[in-house]
Amino acid sequence: MNPKSMPRIQLLGHIDIDTREWSYGVLTAASRAVVKEPLEIQSWIVCDGDVDPEWVESLNSVLDDNRLLTMPSGERIQFGPNVNFLFETHDLSCASPATISRMGMIFLSDEDTDVKAVVKSWLAKEPPETRSLTEQLINDYFFDAFNWIIKQGDFVVTTTLIGTVLNGLSHLHSVHDKSLFTLSLIRGLGGNLNEKTKEAFAREIFNLTGERPPDPSNLLSTKYDERSKSLTTYNNDEKIDLNVDNFNNMYDLPVIRTVDIQRYLDSFLPWLNNKHRKPFLVVGPDGCGKGTLLRYCFRQLRSTQVAILHCSAQTSPIHVIQKLNQSCIQVSSTNGRTYRPKDCENLILYVKDINLPKLDKWGTSQLIEFLQQILTYNGFYDDNLEFVNLENIQIVGSMNPSNTLGRHKLSTRFTSIVRICSINYPNEEQLQIIYANYLRPILQQQLPNHRVWSSSGKIHQLALSMIHIYNEANFPQIFSNLRFDDSSWSKWNSTNECELHFPQDKQLTSFQQLLVIQAFRPDRLESAMRLFACDVLGIPDISPETLNLKNLYSKETISTEPILIIISPGADPSSELRDLAVQITGKDRYSEIAMGQGQMQIALDLLKKCSSQGTWLCLKNLHLVTSWLTTLEKELNALKPHKDFRLWLTSEVHPKFPTILLQSSIKITYEAPPGIKKNLLRTFEIWTQDEFGKGGVTRSQTLFVLAWFHAIMQERRKYIPQGWTKFYEFSQADLRTGYEIIHRLCERADRQSGGEIQWDYIYGLFDQAVYGGRVDNPVDTDVLQSYLMQYFNSSIIGGSRGSKHKLTSNINLPNSSNFNEYKKICEDLHDDQDPPSLFGLPANIERSAQRMNSAQIINSLKILQRTDVEVDKFDKEKWSALLTPLLNLWKKLNQDTDLIKLRVQPPIEDGSLSPIQSFLQLERYNGIQLVQTIHENLASLSKVIRGISLITNEIQEYTKDLLQNETPQTWQDRWEGPTDSMQYLRAVISKGKAMQQIATSIKDRDIFSQTINLSDLFRPDTFLNALRQQTARETKQPMDTLILNTSWSGEVKHGKNVSIKISGLQLEGCSFDNGRLSESAPDSPSVTAFPSCYIAWIPRDVGQQETRETISLPVYFSATRDKIVTRLNVPCSSDKDKWLQCGAALFLKNIGSQLLFVCTKSSTVDMDSNSLEVNKRYRFDKKDTTTSIDSNESNDHDNNDDYLLLMDKRYRFDKRYRYDKKRSNFDGINKRYRFDKRYRFD
Repeated sequence: MNPKSMPRIQLLGHIDIDTREWSYGVLTAASRAVVKEPLEIQSWIVCDGDVDPEWVESLNSVLDDNRLLTMPSGERIQFGPNVNFLFETHDLSCASPATISRMGMIFLSDEDTDVKAVVKSWLAKEPPETRSLTEQLINDYFFDAFNWIIKQGDFVVTTTLIGTVLNGLSHLHSVHDKSLFTLSLIRGLGGNLNEKTKEAFAREIFNLTGERPPDPSNLLSTKYDERSKSLTTYNNDEKIDLNVDNFNNMYDLPVIRTVDIQRYLDSFLPWLNNKHRKPFLVVGPDGCGKGTLLRYCFRQLRSTQVAILHCSAQTSPIHVIQKLNQSCIQVSSTNGRTYRPKDCENLILYVKDINLPKLDKWGTSQLIEFLQQILTYNGFYDDNLEFVNLENIQIVGSMNPSNTLGRHKLSTRFTSIVRICSINYPNEEQLQIIYANYLRPILQQQLPNHRVWSSSGKIHQLALSMIHIYNEANFPQIFSNLRFDDSSWSKWNSTNECELHFPQDKQLTSFQQLLVIQAFRPDRLESAMRLFACDVLGIPDISPETLNLKNLYSKETISTEPILIIISPGADPSSELRDLAVQITGKDRYSEIAMGQGQMQIALDLLKKCSSQGTWLCLKNLHLVTSWLTTLEKELNALKPHKDFRLWLTSEVHPKFPTILLQSSIKITYEAPPGIKKNLLRTFEIWTQDEFGKGGVTRSQTLFVLAWFHAIMQERRKYIPQGWTKFYEFSQADLRTGYEIIHRLCERADRQSGGEIQWDYIYGLFDQAVYGGRVDNPVDTDVLQSYLMQYFNSSIIGGSRGSKHKLTSNINLPNSSNFNEYKKICEDLHDDQDPPSLFGLPANIERSAQRMNSAQIINSLKILQRTDVEVDKFDKEKWSALLTPLLNLWKKLNQDTDLIKLRVQPPIEDGSLSPIQSFLQLERYNGIQLVQTIHENLASLSKVIRGISLITNEIQEYTKDLLQNETPQTWQDRWEGPTDSMQYLRAVISKGKAMQQIATSIKDRDIFSQTINLSDLFRPDTFLNALRQQTARETKQPMDTLILNTSWSGEVKHGKNVSIKISGLQLEGCSFDNGRLSESAPDSPSVTAFPSCYIAWIPRDVGQQETRETISLPVYFSATRDKIVTRLNVPCSSDKDKWLQCGAALFLKNIGSQLLFVCTKSSTVDMDSNSLEVNKRYRFDKKDTTTSIDSNESNDHDNNDDYLLLMDKRYRFDKRYRYDKKRSNFDGINKRYRFDKRYRFD
């Protein structure tokens, strides 16, 4: 029996709930029967099917030493030693260890299968007159062809080794010459292959057998002519006599015998032959004609009835049994009850969409298991537990490929016992033949004398549409208003705050000004967006005022209205709220609960208690329990609270937060205040004069330094990733904890008669627990430690003796404990932007921070723009509009490379190559494989958009990400690159080209004589490890004793170390001049190219001596500073903390982004004698008119001078051009422009 071919109650039995009557199942009835056999008779119960806990766990007591089966009826069956259980399955992933440990196990793998023995068994059943010839041909060609198929592994339906062998043998019955054998081998073994692989297989077989195909350009159109005993080709039946009556039944249309139709019919007609009748599957995409072809075949059969079962997700074995009952009669035979066809000799059960029924939670389709039971044992168990045999009944199925949306993979145990034939869509030529034959009788009847349409109105309508689109464009008006021939733009461009100093005579709207700044001054785009938002909203500032919870409580709250505090990451009002409650109501009259699993009932009980007693209650993190909030609403409506009761709620923004609760609450936002001044003022609003002033001068100074340090920690987050590499949630809880630590340390110092504060305690606790507990990046930890050492020391905090050094350049700590003196320092700070020097950051960081923040905002706007696209629903027009630019980009990137066509084999590790050579070969192989995978994905997506292919589960999955402008996870699993899909494509092609060049140069010369650009590598960290391994081999030293050393003056020379020159690095946070780090000026570029250097792995003891005047800078994969490649020692001054705080870091050159042309201020562009000084980036893109991408298409570009020159965009030169003469008539511009000098744009 197959245990999964029937419901569980039919297998194991059940008790009727009403009558309490026990009914046996197939398995329990068989168990009851075998225990009655004498001990000398061996009995076997074979469970041939998937194993899962729902049924096999019932046999655990049978399989152990007890050998006892206890049924729900109370009956116990004790098995003797003559009873054995045999489980046959292909997968034990769902079996528990308790089951597996109770039985012996035999594993039969494909490697242990003797294919020749299978073929020998099949040959024994062949007719004697053809057996010897067939055996000779099989020995000569079959096994080589079979090995080729297995090596390719490009099957449409996953099957087993034996399934492939039997598929190949199914066409070899009674072959009588080598030509027929060749064609039969192609149809049999190639039946389960994709079209491209099938054609390659045909070419391989013709070469192997030495047969000459009649048409070498179309091998699959070959057929065997029985009359001439030779190979010939199929011909299209182009003219068929049809009339309108042939189309009355839309589900039984005429079949036009094109070349492919004839080929497919010859592929599976042998399986319908009475002599060699086999169950088989026809596999192909939706709409390719599977059902039509099969019905055509069925009509050619004599004395055969067809029963069709249309599958759905809910189809089960009971539907198959119902079909058999309708089409068969039951007779008694020597084998028992038997189903035979009712009105004819044979019955074909055609199961349509066989892989559509849904799987159970263990991944099994009960329909497939039932069909497997029928095919394996030629019968099934009915409801009376009687085995019913089947006679003269053939199973035929059709299905879409399993990667199609809504389809499921078939069990390989099932696919191995059926034959498989894959078909595909007809090509364009054959479609024309089909539709010409279909349309001819219809047109002859409906439009016999109609002339071809040639209406001029259509042309007129098209012209009107073009004019309408042209008038929609705002660019001509914007450009004319800008008047770039005016010299006032030069002054505007050199202004630091250009968003505030637009030329007065330029008639630009606020949004047009924003577009101009985006095009020419992206470093000021964030400030411009803030200004634009304030102007449109009519508010002075988009940052909220500092929140005072005490004022909120006294002026705006009542007992019947909850106060909902909407918090942002890094902001936690808990400690501030707790202090307020202690101050207003007392410590014992405030309760708080952090909501989560299991806290709901406790919260409701406490709510009732606090409302009646008039105490305060705070329910925190409501966004974690949104489903429970409706219950909270009902309780609040039923409450009659005490007048002193207050309910405080905290929650992050959540889309499922109930609207009614929002409307009935006072809603306030709680965010970390922007700016050092506001941050300090909030802290001093939390602290009281008594808290701050008690304990002496040293304590007050230390608390002020703590407030300053806390503000620095929070405000440095504004400069992510250069300030901190990520957003750390420093909150008021950290400030409160720091306050308690300082308070206790000061009390201890006072008890020691004026002893100093133990700064090491502050360093350790703040670094390891309070603030450092949130930091998970070692580089950020170093920055935190440098701040602690800078602020918390006796030079800054001098107590009554006075401070030796200022806290900052203009802040000296008061020599008193007066609360108001310290608060006045906070109030006297400027409201304007905090200078980067307060944080130790470079003077030019504002430009890079604004550019980074602006890019994030624009990316968010793009995501908002696409929110109307339902990614789970296919919309051809929207998909085409959103994804065509991506497809065009990919096509453009592949114009001058053959990466998508290269055939590469996995590198073989035989020990002859060094670690670096092995790495580079593997890097090239993986890179090319990634390029080809992306190409296959995008080609399939392009076909779906163009309507020539159907969407599949796989295409749907990666298109979800592409529609959101994100890189699909399947690509990221191959290589973790940029999250932006377009940047990812550029990076992959660039790195793929580079690896191809490196692989070529390895053959020509020694790799160590070249400069390796780390940004060209997919995995530079692995490259450095390979270099380390090779160094360890040559120097005979353990790898863990080697450290990376850097040299700018030549090769690193130490013993037999392996030195290599690297490039492709960029420096941010400072400059590199004269071989040392130097500070950046305000007008310095935020990122500079880092010079090439030599690196080598040297012994640790030698390396430590050479790092005294250097700092170890991290090398990141990208400017986002997400992952570290390695660290390089870079020469610097002795003050290493300065370079830590300025965020100095190296990262790989971002080749995934646009390559931008950078002009310096000295490079001028003459515009009718008025020069415009340009120091920004422009990008000139050639117009791209391509609309599709396919593996067989090429992209032809015209070579005219048609360039898009829009002044509110960025421009890029794709090729090298030399401008030394006047250029005229650029699109949309009626001026002439001249480049004074020659520039090379690379």
